[in-house]
Amino acid sequence: MNTWIYEAPAAFANVVSGFSLTLVGLLLLVLNRCLNGFFPPQPLRWRLVYISLVVTGIPTGLYHGWGETPLLRTIDLSTNLVLAWLGLYCVVYDRPRPRWIAIGTWMFFGLSLVAIVGRLALSNDFLFFELQNWGGFFLSEILLIVQGLITMVIYLINLPKLPPPARPLCVLTIAIFLMGMGLATASNQQILWDLLPIHALWHFVAGLAYLSLWIFNFVRFSVIPSRAVIQR
Repeated sequence: MNTWIYEAPAAFANVVSGFSLTLVGLLLLVLNRCLNGFFPPQPLRWRLVYISLVVTGIPTGLYHGWGETPLLRTIDLSTNLVLAWLGLYCVVYDRPRPRWIAIGTWMFFGLSLVAIVGRLALSNDFLFFELQNWGGFFLSEILLIVQGLITMVIYLINLPKLPPPARPLCVLTIAIFLMGMGLATASNQQILWDLLPIHALWHFVAGLAYLSLWIFNFVRFSVIPSRAVIQR
């Protein structure tokens, strides 16, 4: 019998919020499918991000519900690394790019593979820094953060080139992701004021960030082009 979910104070909240990422991903895919008959579809690369979100939520929920074992942690981290890299790939390939930026993007893909294989080989990770009793990050998690921050910086640099209606949505999406990163610094069992399981809250904020990202993409890829076609 799995007793972890009953013994760890925040485990149940982490499980529910972890699986909710899959539900959010499914919602985004269904919205894409339903709206394709009325608006131009979002690029395939972004639809792969939503599919990756669906996949990511499954090991996340299992990891937090079945004892947070090293193997389940590695699977969970691996799917998160793929999701983070896909986001970086998408923003880089949204517009023409210098060759060195494309090479750098694929270097991050290689680093992600090394991190995944390294965790599988060692069945462990190295604590990069610790925030006393609050939490901290392992080395492979730093790679997730770096990729996410680079993605946000590229968005901000290209903000003036976005369609005006999409710009506030871009800023909102980045703000939500940054809020989630702040919550993600907490340990899995950190509960604030004996009420808020911080890691579970991070999962929910991440789901909200991807919903905001989908709306941002919908406006710039689907609504704006279709409006331009109608005006012509």
